[in-house]
Amino acid sequence: MAVQNPCAGIGDWDAFRSLMPVCRRYIYFDHAAVAPLPDPTRRAVEAWLHEATEHGDVNWLQWAEQIEALRRETAEFLGALPIEIALVRNTCHGISIVAEGFPWRPGDNVVIPAHEFPAIKCLGLRWQTGVSRCVVFHRKMTGPSTSGPWKKPAIREPVFLL
Repeated sequence: MAVQNPCAGIGDWDAFRSLMPVCRRYIYFDHAAVAPLPDPTRRAVEAWLHEATEHGDVNWLQWAEQIEALRRETAEFLGALPIEIALVRNTCHGISIVAEGFPWRPGDNVVIPAHEFPAIKCLGLRWQTGVSRCVVFHRKMTGPSTSGPWKKPAIREPVFLL
């Protein structure tokens, strides 16, 4: 019995993969830590670098408008308002913004898997008095284990998992 492509009908995946030079050599499963750039992104960055090198920041207003156009297009695509779209440098930056802006209270606990990307474990949060951070280990990892796949942390409610 043939396995049906779960993405069939969604788009031209061969055309999409052709935009990713890394796919010429590898079967790449993006893990969101460091992702390869597609050709259109590389070309846009190269164009910006050339412009910034040759002209400095005299086109700053055009760059700002490009960012706002991206925000509007993304909002339209997602069915959101442009003001609801945050453009951040990377995943860790976005999580840090949310964590820093969250209304933490004494007794809150943040649970972070031990195998998480290092920058997530070291968010640089200004932990308020009474807010704790608990790193849990998978039983196959080096570290304490209990029954079940995760070490049960000694925590009180509520729990926030990052």
